[in-house]
Amino acid sequence: MGIESKESIFKKIGILIPPYLKIGGKIKAAPEDFIVREVINGKILNEKANLFSLFLNKLLLSCSRKKRFLWFTLVKRDIGTLEVAGLLQKRGIKKVWFCGLKDKKAVVAQKLCIYSKDKNKLFKIKSKKFFFKDFEYKDKRVRLGSNDGNYFIIRIRDVSALEQADKIDQIKDRIPNFFGPQRFGSIKLNNHLIGKAIIKREWERACFEILRSGVRGIDEKLRKKWGDWSGIREIIPKFRRGAPEWLLINNLCSGSSFEDAVLQLPKEFLRLWIDAYQSYLFNLTLSEIIKRNIEAKRVPLVAYNLKLEKWGEIGKIISQIMKRESLSLLDLKIRKKLRPKVRLRKVYMGIEDLKIKREKRDLILEFFLERGSYATVFLYFVGVPPEHLAYNF
Repeated sequence: MGIESKESIFKKIGILIPPYLKIGGKIKAAPEDFIVREVINGKILNEKANLFSLFLNKLLLSCSRKKRFLWFTLVKRDIGTLEVAGLLQKRGIKKVWFCGLKDKKAVVAQKLCIYSKDKNKLFKIKSKKFFFKDFEYKDKRVRLGSNDGNYFIIRIRDVSALEQADKIDQIKDRIPNFFGPQRFGSIKLNNHLIGKAIIKREWERACFEILRSGVRGIDEKLRKKWGDWSGIREIIPKFRRGAPEWLLINNLCSGSSFEDAVLQLPKEFLRLWIDAYQSYLFNLTLSEIIKRNIEAKRVPLVAYNLKLEKWGEIGKIISQIMKRESLSLLDLKIRKKLRPKVRLRKVYMGIEDLKIKREKRDLILEFFLERGSYATVFLYFVGVPPEHLAYNF
């Protein structure tokens, strides 16, 4: 992949505000440089392994009253949350729930849960990239977004402007709460383009964007083979089998129309893409709010039933953005299960417990972020070069 201009990477996802600082440096030279500890019910999870406590935990579990769900902490290194969930499902574990997707190139501790009946299948799974601990039975399952937030320990290596480190604490309360690049896809940053095509009922465009989303350097091959679905299936790498583009091309090969091929995909993918477009519109809106120095605590995410007239100047900004996007509120009134909802999002991040340490030319940042906020956005405004952030998770 060629390096895109520093400006265009974040412009792609609607972030039109330049960084506040320019400390330079790079992140994730090793997974241990980026530690993510999920915070759930007020408790910070940790990534430490302890064989004795694991043995004791399993022993106590065998004496506990069995309930419908088994909760546990997943500790993973250099592997994505969905990859782990996929491996569990291949081993016969029917359902896997989690609070949110976490960075791949990182060391992460996060809560997962499965049906209790699949406990023994879970205990048989071994990997060099992850392990499980802190098992407990519960009546309710883990739900998406049910964590309090995440605690981060991030090493920024080879910082070029260490003198700016003292300013980080001064800007932390004015970091715009943009949706970060993870929301838009790890390869092409085009999840929102898929979502827009679905909302606009541009089904062929949606198919093209889905097929190009997971593989670098495939665009021109897709254009040349467009309509030859068996030929396109041959150029999708084996490691992407089971991914949305693989499911989609199989639908097209079986004779489905563009519309049916998309709508037959799992609902979680469709919602992910539609939510990404809603996030893109929010980023554009927030960029304008910051540029115009409009004071606001929260901003709505666009949905078909949003009452724009109630939002004054912000409502006018949203209307202008929708006009540029050739979008109407009625376009957003799609199938009920896929329809985006009106939600309010904070204008500024809630960065708490910030600690800054220096080690030679490195900076180590420790901080807590509320659920739904992105550490990559914080690092962008601190001045870590965008090319180290946009595709590095």
